[in-house]
Amino acid sequence: MLLGELIGGLLKVGEMVAGRRLLDDPAISTSADPNVLVRAARQRKALGEHKAALALIERAARAGARGPTFLFQRATQLLFNGRIEEAEADLEQCIASGSPPTRAYLELATLRTQTAQRNHLRAIKLAMDRVDPKTEDYAFLEFAYYKELEDLGRFGDAWRALERGNAVLHALMPYDAEHESAMFDRLMEVCTPEFLRSETDDSDEGPQPIFVVGLPRSGTTVLERILGNHSQIESAGELVAFPRALAWMVDHDSPGVMDDVTVERLVDADWPAIGQRYLEQTRWHARGNAFYVDKLPPNWILAGLIHKALPHARIINLMREGVGVCFSNWRACLGTHPEYRYAYDLGSLVAHFRQHRRLMAHWHRVLPGKILDVDYASLVRDPEATAREIFAFCGLPFEPHCTDIAGNLSPVSSLSAPQVREPIHTRSSASWKPYAAQLEPLIRALSSPTG
Repeated sequence: MLLGELIGGLLKVGEMVAGRRLLDDPAISTSADPNVLVRAARQRKALGEHKAALALIERAARAGARGPTFLFQRATQLLFNGRIEEAEADLEQCIASGSPPTRAYLELATLRTQTAQRNHLRAIKLAMDRVDPKTEDYAFLEFAYYKELEDLGRFGDAWRALERGNAVLHALMPYDAEHESAMFDRLMEVCTPEFLRSETDDSDEGPQPIFVVGLPRSGTTVLERILGNHSQIESAGELVAFPRALAWMVDHDSPGVMDDVTVERLVDADWPAIGQRYLEQTRWHARGNAFYVDKLPPNWILAGLIHKALPHARIINLMREGVGVCFSNWRACLGTHPEYRYAYDLGSLVAHFRQHRRLMAHWHRVLPGKILDVDYASLVRDPEATAREIFAFCGLPFEPHCTDIAGNLSPVSSLSAPQVREPIHTRSSASWKPYAAQLEPLIRALSSPTG
């Protein structure tokens, strides 16, 4: 259907408002074609409209959509919308079909703690025999195998599965630490205090974004849920709107949020236009509130540029101690997006962790007081005290119910979707300790002044 292709093209270049408007066209809103409905559901998902996406998926089911791929897609939307048991049932049915997407095994493994009486180890091993061991599909299975072995306390076997899964993805997506360091050097050369001085009119009184940034698995979703509980804040999810607005204005589509070409074109960019384009494409997310949360973790790379284009935006950066966040990235299977090349090798993780600290230190030097660092350990140990500091930074009063993230029923689309339905806890802080011996090289590297 040409309309669906047009919507996909609009969303790809950041024309969210136009794409969203076309999704309301009667050709889609009254369609009984399951293929049309499933594609529209994916596009609503890309816009962060997960309730609408699930409604379309359920219409597709009533229209006759079937098969393991559809079950996986429906399970994903059920999971995002907090319907965990229904998602699990779909995933169980999906892997029983004999030809499921291999990601289904990983999603199923992470939904709950597996037991000796109830696990999928045999099914995962059988699936491994059918998959090329050099592919992303095989890596998904190894990560699923790792998770279930860890749940059963078989830490040695779990570690070996994790090593194998990461080795596959590292071979598919090698990380160039020297190139990333050189790119950040150039970014910091360009981004002086003078360059970052905003050119935008200070009179804008419309809804304003709160950017939550940081390395993946550093607590960004927990913070997003706390912010989203506030009466004046709406959670918009993981928007790609700022990187797309930047790409549009520099006339270059970077594979990640930043690359060498983009850095070289920053000086000539129209920064008021970038900010205006971002606001035009995202303000509908506020839904009548004064603020909306844009939680795209890699936006830490763009933090100074965000301030230049959007001087009213609040920017909050999550900081988690090195061993915890590096191991959490290594075990997470973040996927094959170029932004996550660093995640599949322990040495690469150390290098990227240091780049995060180095670039954030630069942003603080050139933009003093404009970015709030939030310590993950403090956030989960004393949520109320930390939340009070965060809301003060945003210019908002503290509301006691905000730290009750289990009571936040809004959709969530991150890897943490099952975990953030629980109350805030500190268990994740110690997730690396069963592997302390194997992680000794990483621990030493992180403690070294030179890394």
